[in-house]
Amino acid sequence: MKDFIEHVRIETPKLFDPSELNEVIQMTCNIIARAIYELCDTVSFTSERVTWSKDGNIVGHFTIHLQPTMTFSEAFKEIIKRDKTVQQHFHLILDTPQEKTYQIILE
Repeated sequence: MKDFIEHVRIETPKLFDPSELNEVIQMTCNIIARAIYELCDTVSFTSERVTWSKDGNIVGHFTIHLQPTMTFSEAFKEIIKRDKTVQQHFHLILDTPQEKTYQIILE
């Protein structure tokens, strides 16, 4: 698990060209790492909020209050598209226009 956390924090951002790497992508990587560290089983993305949960209970959340360059949902979509390791551990379980929820598989 520690290796996966380090991968998300250090290696995932390297998959982006410096001109593409913005604060929302960096924050999303940190939030994913936090959700893994806290042994969460789901993470949900909306346009301005990320929520990570375990057994149906919210463990943490982050809301962006400024006008971002992209949404958390868009950032995670780009991360999962580029990072095969993240793809293996996050499976889409809810897909609506307002929210995307992924199950985290750590085994």
